[in-house]
Amino acid sequence: QAKKKTGSVEVRLTNLPQPIRLGFSRGRREFNVNPPEPKVLLLAYGSTRLLPRKGLQDVDTNRYIRIKNLFDPTAPLNDAEKWLCDRENVSDQRFEEVAGAIRDTLLLPETAEPTRQNGKLEFRDGAVVFSLDQLSDGYQSVTAMVADIAFCVLEKWPTIQEAEGVVLIDEIEVHLHPRWKMTIVERLRRAQRRPEHRAKGENRHAARRARRCAADFPATERQGAHLAF
Repeated sequence: QAKKKTGSVEVRLTNLPQPIRLGFSRGRREFNVNPPEPKVLLLAYGSTRLLPRKGLQDVDTNRYIRIKNLFDPTAPLNDAEKWLCDRENVSDQRFEEVAGAIRDTLLLPETAEPTRQNGKLEFRDGAVVFSLDQLSDGYQSVTAMVADIAFCVLEKWPTIQEAEGVVLIDEIEVHLHPRWKMTIVERLRRAQRRPEHRAKGENRHAARRARRCAADFPATERQGAHLAF
């Protein structure tokens, strides 16, 4: 093996008849990938997850690999409210699916009905109205992330539940209430069952809860106060 100058790694996906092959050679920095175009959706989010605002850079538009926000806190996510309120591109059925996932993740009651009127996303529970621009940083951060994941996967799959891919989330518990920290991973997994979520956080109790609620995470690594899935 020590004399061998070339090697390869093959990855087989359930929806592709042929494997993805990564070839490499001793003395060469470049890798040869066949087929060259990405086949797996990869989304990555840092601890700061912002909705688009004036003064921020443009939204990442790569179709398969969107990781800019993980390394640049000023990189905004897709405009959740503008997208969900676009009736021409988002049907009522799709709106109900995405808004329902947001409602569940935000710990809102099931009686809170999502509405989209005059370009605003709101949840109405009797006389109480929750609008996106009135929410705290924690709520807005999670709303932006859930909607951004839905926006990306629904470009390629008919429903969120059918989507496949990898989602990386750093410092998932930032700005969240302690009660919310304990259930956030479970709720994200429930909203998007097939994409593989890997979350990193500082809170030991939340990490322990995440391990129990997401036992199908492929690997766990503990480093001091950090627990990475």
